[in-house]
Amino acid sequence: MATSLVRIEVPNALNVEVSEERLTVELSDGRTLSVPWSGFPAWYMLPPQSEPTGNSL
Repeated sequence: MATSLVRIEVPNALNVEVSEERLTVELSDGRTLSVPWSGFPAWYMLPPQSEPTGNSL
């Protein structure tokens, strides 16, 4: 039985943009991921002073 090795490269985040409506991440492989804040209900409902801090990427 033959097997083959698959190499998977994980892209890095080059740029992160936060707006009132969405979180957008530009990746090193050319893709851009954009997610509305409604996709993060726990964060979407927080008052501004309670927003999470730090880099979660």
